[in-house]
Amino acid sequence: MNLRLIVIRILTIGLLSISPFIAWWMWKTSPADIDFPPELARVMGKSVTIPKKQFINIYEQPHMWTDQSGKEIDISVFKGKTVVSSFIYTRCFKECLLTIIDVKRLDKLLTEEEKKDVRYVMFSFDPENDTPKALKAYAEQFDVDLSRWAFLTTDEDELEQMAKGFRFFYKKAGDAFSHTVQLSIVDRGGKIQKQFYGNDLDTDLVATHVRANL
Repeated sequence: MNLRLIVIRILTIGLLSISPFIAWWMWKTSPADIDFPPELARVMGKSVTIPKKQFINIYEQPHMWTDQSGKEIDISVFKGKTVVSSFIYTRCFKECLLTIIDVKRLDKLLTEEEKKDVRYVMFSFDPENDTPKALKAYAEQFDVDLSRWAFLTTDEDELEQMAKGFRFFYKKAGDAFSHTVQLSIVDRGGKIQKQFYGNDLDTDLVATHVRANL
């Protein structure tokens, strides 16, 4: 077993062991207009009322982003594909790293035919540091197929709008960020159909929801 796998497994076990505390902390510190995920509410063991809000259609808002190659793209370039999306930042060596690993595990469950209609879109919420060069180096670290993966950055205002649309919470905390660990499935038309929270996901379940939107 190589050293990277050992480190990843140690991190995973550690994160799972402190997940109740993380859930409690997120509940106490999240802004009032952020929905607390029911999945975390169950971990926390507290009954909460979850307001039902309409998710945005990500293609109805003009959002220009820059990908890991430095190319400017309109987010609507993914229209017609099923998108598996998350918010990450490259200096995160725990949750974001494990999110990418979860997505790679998911990708291995899909057939070659299914993969043709799926795109993986990672939005950086650290535009100050996540330059295209940094995003490209991050992508190369995970050896992902950049014809099907995109690591995107934009200015702070557009980032905040997109994060709010996904009901994603992030907050600068010193040199790092406090943030939700969230994976979203977006259908071909741009509507968010399903979200999963935390790491070490049930990738078989996620794959089932991906296939339902192909």
